[in-house]
Amino acid sequence: MVRDSLRRTVARPAHRRAQTYDDQVGRPTYALALAALIVVSGCSGGGKPQVAVAAVGRSDVTEVVEAPATVSARATGTVTAAADGRVDDLRVREGQQVRTGAVLLHISSPSAQRALRQARRADAQAAAAGDLPAPASGLGPAEIAADARAEAAFARARQTARALPDPRLRRQALAGVAASAAQYAAARAQAEAAVARFQAGLGDLSAAVSALSAAQRVQTRSAVAVASSTVRALTVRAPVDGTVSLTTTSGGSGSGAADLAGQLPDGLQSQAGQLLGGGGGTASVTGTLRTGALVSKGQQLVTVTDSSTLSLTAQVDETDVLLVKPGVA
Repeated sequence: MVRDSLRRTVARPAHRRAQTYDDQVGRPTYALALAALIVVSGCSGGGKPQVAVAAVGRSDVTEVVEAPATVSARATGTVTAAADGRVDDLRVREGQQVRTGAVLLHISSPSAQRALRQARRADAQAAAAGDLPAPASGLGPAEIAADARAEAAFARARQTARALPDPRLRRQALAGVAASAAQYAAARAQAEAAVARFQAGLGDLSAAVSALSAAQRVQTRSAVAVASSTVRALTVRAPVDGTVSLTTTSGGSGSGAADLAGQLPDGLQSQAGQLLGGGGGTASVTGTLRTGALVSKGQQLVTVTDSSTLSLTAQVDETDVLLVKPGVA
């Protein structure tokens, strides 16, 4: 019966007439209706159609952006050994919270104490010398040696100052070293000018000798100041507030043998150096700092990390950078 009705629907009339514009336009509509009728007829064979009805709505779509990132603490300060020696008083433990300026440990360094005694002895000799005889030409061996010691002391002081983690303290320390160096240079120039005037017959002998004595005293005082600063630095203090890490890196067994030789009396150091020789391992050794450990000058001792505020630095791909905005979690 369905096929008969379709046949009747698509039957052509016996008389054909010329097609008008409306006939041509309306033909697709007839074809669409015929197709719909075929579909409906095919689905009416039996059973209900399996059609689900759902309401149209809106929902958020979550996009995840993955990027490598680095988490950084608010501040990190690392302290190093000011001289060769041995840790004789460790006052903190791993993970302990400390405040800025708190004493972390103390280093026993015979070499630093010996350098301070020598500097003080030279300063006392310069002070007791009073008026010194003018040299025949230029500065004498003592002044030349004092120049070399002063330059070495200023170099060590600059290196120690640059190692300070706090920018403000680093600037202050460098400024102090620069002022001492400028004072020494001015005194040395004054002494050289005095010697030149004396040699040219333009100066007074006593004034020239006094200038030389003053220049030597400046040198010895500068050496005492540098040596005293090194000894004070043997008491290690926390550079920032934060958590203590006692992980340290040493120079290996060869460095430890050299440090041990440095603890010997003056008369035995040369013999120990000859026995040990110049060899030794140079591989770095990482461990935990403990009481009695040998340390070398410049060795990392303690790290203090202030993690009260953390910052995240991420490298977002250029295809995802527009998806990242402030406040997006």
